[in-house]
Formats: sequence, C-alpha cells, structure tokens
Amino acid sequence: MNSQEKIALLQNIDLFCGFDDTELACFAETIEELSLPAGTTLFAEGTPGQDMFILLQGSLQIFKNKRAITTVQPINYVGEMAIVEEKTRSASVICSTPVNLLRITAAQFNTYLASQPNSLVSLLKTLSQRIRKDTRQIAEEYEKANILIHDMRNAMSAFLLLDLMVEDSSSAEQKRYLSLLQKRRRDVTTMMEEALANAKRLQFHKRLEPDSLPDLLNDLAVTFPCHPDLHDKQIDIQIVGQIPDFPFNRLDIGRVINNLVINAGQASPANSLIQITLSAKSDQTVVEVSDQGTGLSPDILDKIFLPHFTTKENGSGLGLAACKEIIESGHGGTISADSKNGSGTIFRFTLPMVTAHHD
Repeated sequence: MNSQEKIALLQNIDLFCGFDDTELACFAETIEELSLPAGTTLFAEGTPGQDMFILLQGSLQIFKNKRAITTVQPINYVGEMAIVEEKTRSASVICSTPVNLLRITAAQFNTYLASQPNSLVSLLKTLSQRIRKDTRQIAEEYEKANILIHDMRNAMSAFLLLDLMVEDSSSAEQKRYLSLLQKRRRDVTTMMEEALANAKRLQFHKRLEPDSLPDLLNDLAVTFPCHPDLHDKQIDIQIVGQIPDFPFNRLDIGRVINNLVINAGQASPANSLIQITLSAKSDQTVVEVSDQGTGLSPDILDKIFLPHFTTKENGSGLGLAACKEIIESGHGGTISADSKNGSGTIFRFTLPMVTAHHD
C-alpha cells in the first residue's frame, strides 16, 4: 500500500478524519504494513500496550478472560487506547484468518501528536463521542434487562398456585416438596427485587437473621438431584457435632452452596462422590465441598474467584466471584480452594457464628 492509499484509508477512519491532508501525509509515511498468518496473537490481555492496528483484510477475534467476545472485520481498528494511555491490554486479539494490517506504534503516534495539537484535539473529540455512544448503548441494554426482570417478577405470580396445591395435598411428602418450591419461589422473587434495586442504584437491605445451617443443607439436598449436572452424582452430607443457630442470610448462603455443589458436579465424572461437610471450629462454622474431578493447576487456583474468569466453554465466570462477595463482604467470612491436578478440589468457606456485620 503506497502513501496515497494509506492517506485515503485514514481519511475514512473516525480517529483520523479530523486531520488535514498535510498532517495525514506526514503521519502515513511512518505507518508500517504487515501480514500475519491465522492463529497469530496480535496482543495478549494483561501485557503492556504499545501499538494499535488497522485491519485491512481478514478477521480478528477478541477474547476476554479466554472467552470470545466479538469478531473484528475490515476496515476497523484495535488497540487504540494503548497509544492514548499507558495501561495494560484489557483483552486479547488473535488472527482468526490470515490478515493484512497497518501498525501504528505509540512512539510514532506520540511523536506526531506532540507537534500537531489540532490533530490531538480532533482525536480526543472522536474518543469522547465513542465513549458517549458506548454509554448510551450500555444504558439501553441495561434498561432492556430491567424491563425483562420486571416482567419476570410479574410472571412469578403464577407460582402462587403452589399455595392452593399445599392446601389440597394430603401427602406429607408432597407437602414437603411443595413447601420447598414455595421457598424457591420466594428466593427468586427476592433476587429479582435485588436486581431491580441495583439497577436503580437503590440500597437493598439484606438481613442476617438467626437460622439453622443444617436445615438449609437438608433443604438443598432435596433439590440437588434436579440439576442436570448432579442427577448422576452421589452427594453425601456430613454434619459434624452440634451446629447452633446463628445469624446469616439464608438465601445468599444457599446460593453459595448451590454454586459450589453444581461446580463440583460439572468437574466430576458420572457416579462419583461429592462430599459436603459442615462443622464448627471455635466461633465459626466451616463448610467444605469436595469433588473427585481432575483438580485445578496452581495458576488457575489463583484466578478462580476473579470476575469473568472461567475454564468452562460456556461459563460466565460469575458464580465463584458472587460466592466470594457473599461470604467475605456480606458475612465477614472467608472462602478458599485447595486442589491438585488429578486429585479433585475442595472449596471451603467459613462463617462467623456471632457477627455484627449487617448490610
């Protein structure tokens, strides 16, 4: 690509459309063109940012925490923030096909802009417009999510029919199952109310009330086999000693246990054992969930509680991050994991049995 072709290309890219022809001509002479084969990592998440790239031919795949986010097609650019601020890359970019690119280094960009303040102002205006556009799109998507949660909450009213079924039932076992369904209905309704409160930036008060952790475990045990990742697993619950009632949020601790047990089921082969152990040590309770999966390597163990980090193909990376928030911020407890490759994983969380922590 000669200089005139580069100038014509830059004129059609929003970052450079405010530059005049003379400025673009000087800048275009410094830009390198390169070709890369499929599979090449253009840059990796967490590494220092030095260059931006304009895609001329082929396609690029953007990954965040090893999860594919989007595909970039010509004519578009990636890595532009690396030449504006000195921060590490927020995502990884890999060539999904052979590509042709223009590379603009941070040094080239800074040298050019240092003598062209008008071009710098134009660039900042473009970036500001893009941020406003992205903010509007996020707000629109947020609003759609709020509407969906609102309508889901309304749809939950149909589950009030469970109350009539309890009244008409003569079977003690059936009444117990219906009672559990009623509890889950209330739990889902509460989570929807919390989601709507968060969306409106309202404070959602969570109460820590005296409750029985063994009773919660026994209630959850009835529902575990319903989950597709648990129906072919053996789940054993061991309650060691006497566990007195103490203040905790029953819904949130149930969410934590559910997440840990389902994760254990996903990591374990069919017909294997998932062990849940509840015990008391000094002034705290200890809950352990162990599986017979293949275990986790040390580098993965260091990251599993980070938001959006996942080793699952379709995982969100939010479950364990939510567990950490509930246990540590919501209850003043601790959560950790121990594992070795080939020998399974043990997740462990503690809860203080006397706490003054209230949200």
